Amino acid sequence: MYSVTLTALHYSNPVPVSGHEEKLRSVTGTKGGDATLPCSFTIPNTYQNRATVTVLWRRGRPHGQLVFNYTLGLTARTNSGESETVNEGNRYKLVRNVGDGDASLKIRGLELNDTVRYFCHVHTLHCHQNTPAVILSLSLVAGGDIVCSAEGEPPANITWIDPEHNTLPINTSHTPVTHVPDKHQTVGEIRGPRLRGTYHCVAENTQGSDARDILAPGPQSNGGRTVYIMVSIVVLLVLVTAIIIWRVKRGRCLQTKVMFIPSESVSAARTLTSGSADYLPRLPP
Repeated sequence: MYSVTLTALHYSNPVPVSGHEEKLRSVTGTKGGDATLPCSFTIPNTYQNRATVTVLWRRGRPHGQLVFNYTLGLTARTNSGESETVNEGNRYKLVRNVGDGDASLKIRGLELNDTVRYFCHVHTLHCHQNTPAVILSLSLVAGGDIVCSAEGEPPANITWIDPEHNTLPINTSHTPVTHVPDKHQTVGEIRGPRLRGTYHCVAENTQGSDARDILAPGPQSNGGRTVYIMVSIVVLLVLVTAIIIWRVKRGRCLQTKVMFIPSESVSAARTLTSGSADYLPRLPP
């Protein structure tokens, strides 16, 4: 059984690989067997949404024989397309996901002349694609706030127009704006709309614009609250006045009944008063 020793060299341009460039790592295999050459790298965060990653493995020298060429398209952290244009002898295979920063290569059917240096090149091209601003959603959320979400590249700018056709100041405590770079989205809010009526959300960038409308109930009217209070007070006053009048009338009726004396009683009283003094009761001495 013969031993085959392969040396993997990380060589990146322009994406940095993990560790130092030109760091040699030896891998030992057996003739007729398989061996995996390690290669890891880091994709910049700004590239991960729209980028093309190309992996090149060369043999002998940094710009020597190309034995493997692989290209992967990345869109929003997913693999959008891949192609393998060179695979010398159909002996080479990537063993892990390039989108995760791993370009390790397996060599199948090792031969004695595979004892040589291999160079891993990783190239990343940032695909900057401009798209017009589009409103994804416009809704009234719990609490009465209005939220408008837009997408576009460059990021969309959001403008609010109130029911009185006034353009509202943007990015205040009343109208905050949040950017979500990873999704190329912009979120604008109106916290506590102060007017009842139709609000307009306008999203715009250098590539185009979009607009939508939404009806907001607005806060409870102060005038309506005042009228309600005044009506309640009037009703209460009328009720109190009616009770007072009823009690006064009832009191007069009772007084009249107490003071009424029949005419026969009055005549008898007069007769007793004008008669002899003997009819008057005598007080004890």
